[in-house]
Amino acid sequence: MSEKTAEKNAIPVLGNAIRLIERIAHDGSFRSVKEISSELGIAPSTCYRALQTFVACDWLRKGKDGSYELSFGALNLARPLMQQDLLIEVTRKPLEALSRSTEKTVKTSVLMGDRALTIDVKPAPVDPYIAAKVGSSLFPVFGVAGPVLLSRHADAEIERLIARRRSSAVSEAQKAGFYGRLKDVREKGYCSVLEYGGSKLGAISVPVEGPGGEILAAISILGFSNGFAGARMEILAERTLRCATECKSRVCDQV
Repeated sequence: MSEKTAEKNAIPVLGNAIRLIERIAHDGSFRSVKEISSELGIAPSTCYRALQTFVACDWLRKGKDGSYELSFGALNLARPLMQQDLLIEVTRKPLEALSRSTEKTVKTSVLMGDRALTIDVKPAPVDPYIAAKVGSSLFPVFGVAGPVLLSRHADAEIERLIARRRSSAVSEAQKAGFYGRLKDVREKGYCSVLEYGGSKLGAISVPVEGPGGEILAAISILGFSNGFAGARMEILAERTLRCATECKSRVCDQV
């Protein structure tokens, strides 16, 4: 969606409410509705209703002097990003070591809604231009990280996810490829492809588990397909699995 389309479809009242809470977060607090509405150019009645809504949701709290400041309920918005930052930090050294030992690009992906989101990339020391982009996302049926991230989901839940895809239908060939990789993850602990994304790139992906055995992320290594051929595939998979075990240990140490 373009910026112009997004602006056209925007809800003005909601936009004002977002501006309101952003300003309070930036400045620390405001002392009165009159002060906030004057500062932001929002009608006092709109400003008052927005403030009361945020207070009811525990995103803001009102002090005895009438000022408004952020409350603990707003932390729920930042918690996923805080968890991702912690994951990136504690796995940094083992992922850098994995990139060096395999001479492959290493990326970390997490499941966000119905997308596999790349949150960290360690470029390959030999071919650094083979890299994923931090912030890029992909419907999890496509690519190598999705089967790992969905491997603990029931098949019926995965089918519902596929059925909800709106932009375009998933072909039978794409579903077959996905379910083949999903089977590999469940049976071998990892999945692989030799022509990643329709290119001459190979990839291996493994899960990083949390303290309760839940899947926190997928670690994937990417490189030219010939670097994964034959016995090399098993060697790379073993190294990636060992790295995932170390990452899990480091995550558990933070709990």
